Amino acid sequence: MEPVTRAKVLMAEDHAVVSEALARLINRQKDLVFSNKVESGVEVLPLVMAQDPDVIVLDLLLKDGDATAMIPALVSRFPKLRILVFSQLDEIAYAENVLKAGAHGFINKQSTTKEILTAIRTVLNGEIYLSRKMASRLLHRFVENTAPAAGSSPPSQLTLTRREAQILRLIGSGHKNGDIANHLKLSVKTVESHRENMKRKLGLQSAAELVQHAIEWVESRVPDSLKLPE
Repeated sequence: MEPVTRAKVLMAEDHAVVSEALARLINRQKDLVFSNKVESGVEVLPLVMAQDPDVIVLDLLLKDGDATAMIPALVSRFPKLRILVFSQLDEIAYAENVLKAGAHGFINKQSTTKEILTAIRTVLNGEIYLSRKMASRLLHRFVENTAPAAGSSPPSQLTLTRREAQILRLIGSGHKNGDIANHLKLSVKTVESHRENMKRKLGLQSAAELVQHAIEWVESRVPDSLKLPE
């Protein structure tokens, strides 16, 4: 019998405990092998070139910042590479944006090992991986947007950019503009500009309405265990 070809899995993850545990899990599989890992975004492209992995498990928050921006570059330079985002961030707030950027799936770090392996194998098989909850949400949204209606579809926070979703979550958690600016390393003026854009996209008229919307969104859709990125 010919030996089974094992798919090479590269990891971009800056938490050593997480990456080591995932590497052990992958190496126990007959169809997968752990290729290597990086901890910062600047290392990703060179290592992909050197290792030629089949899939990269990509954390969005690496040592040198937000890794979302590198997804289109990976898609463009390595069209056969499958990209699975692996993050502690809220799937509802971020999954659609990373899929639009070119990623092939999103799985939360709180998922079980079985779910993580399923996600890796799903994207390797050429399919898109999302949790059932998120897949159902996007399907319902598609149906609502394509079905005949007397009026326009109601605004949704899924129309927000990733940065706007971050700010909306912080507003809903009780943070003021100055706190948000310091946390995200932005100017207060930039935060205020994002707030105005969010009000327009969400069909809100005032700052008070935006705050109330953010609070309701956080309370109803963000898991209690979700923590702000450090």
